[in-house]
Amino acid sequence: MITALTRASRARASRGGTALDMVTERKVRYTIYNVAAPAFSSSEPTLARIVAERSIVVVVDDVVWQYYRDEIERYFSEHADVLATLVISGSEADKDWQAVEGICRTAIAHGLDRNGMLVAIGGGVVLDVAGVAASLYRRGIRYVRVATTLIAAVDVAVGIKQAFNYAGKKSALGAFYPPVAAVVDRRFLRTLPRRAISCGIAEIAKVAIVRDAVLFELLESSGPTVLESRFQSPRDAADEIIVRAQCAMMDDLEPNLYEDHLCRLVDFGHTFSPMIEAASGYSTPHGEAVAIDMLLAIAIAVGRQICDPSLFDRVASLYRDVSLPFGHPLVSVDLLSRALADTRRHRGNNDNFVVPVAIGSATFIQDIGTDELGAAIAYVNDRL
Repeated sequence: MITALTRASRARASRGGTALDMVTERKVRYTIYNVAAPAFSSSEPTLARIVAERSIVVVVDDVVWQYYRDEIERYFSEHADVLATLVISGSEADKDWQAVEGICRTAIAHGLDRNGMLVAIGGGVVLDVAGVAASLYRRGIRYVRVATTLIAAVDVAVGIKQAFNYAGKKSALGAFYPPVAAVVDRRFLRTLPRRAISCGIAEIAKVAIVRDAVLFELLESSGPTVLESRFQSPRDAADEIIVRAQCAMMDDLEPNLYEDHLCRLVDFGHTFSPMIEAASGYSTPHGEAVAIDMLLAIAIAVGRQICDPSLFDRVASLYRDVSLPFGHPLVSVDLLSRALADTRRHRGNNDNFVVPVAIGSATFIQDIGTDELGAAIAYVNDRL
């Protein structure tokens, strides 16, 4: 028999029986720390406070390990109980289930308990696979991201999505799983290839074009300089660009963190780019694919008279200044059509295609046809 108290508080009549509603709220809070001192200097307390004497498994990018092994080992020997350090590839081609499984196997082999923590150090690939592993291991343990690339600093480290490539699809499997915190240290960018910095600037341009006109102006005025210095100087401009990009991402993500709504401004540049990357065998880096995608989107917007052609010219000028590509030999109407069809499945069978109205604002359009795709390719090619 259902008591009166239970019936009043939870149970309700339903056709053929009784229904019980579980209602809760997802409360998420995490912090992105842009540290002034080197993240692994003995005097920098941020990571030590986050770890707080927990047992940890460290997952680190193999190239980062080559450059910073001594500092990382010294820091954790002073501030944490490291059960194991796993060095993995940061290549997009290796962002797969084997990488996730390897992290889980390491955690099991070294007895990482429910109160332990994964500390991921690297770019987007390492942060992604470690995040998926953290979401799976013991049904979810704490983890922290230490971003060592510009894309990781302004994009991957900000949100809660983790994913890996599967069955030929980029980021096909994954989870929404928030970290405890993210740590961003511009010093890591000093050892990056120039091309990797350009790719990071593409992700910054993405949020600038759809959300922050001031940030775009900063890229126009300081982009070439911070590219050449690997965001080491001028310091004020480098800091402002990174923090404004993070804030623009947070402003868009915060009201819709779990993507309950499938219209997202930060999907700008992410309709065609996943298929461009995959079709290239991941030889085309993410930032360059996003840059190509954005120009095609702007060309479609110009064709629909949603934005002025001068917007395309302004973005193209920035691309020239920061060494971003306009196009790719693999781009064709067929490839873009297949990419759009795949993206529709991800967006509830709608295009939800983001296009700029002006620098700093954008809208969504639907029902993009093959003629438009062909016209957009031609528009871009005519301006190469």
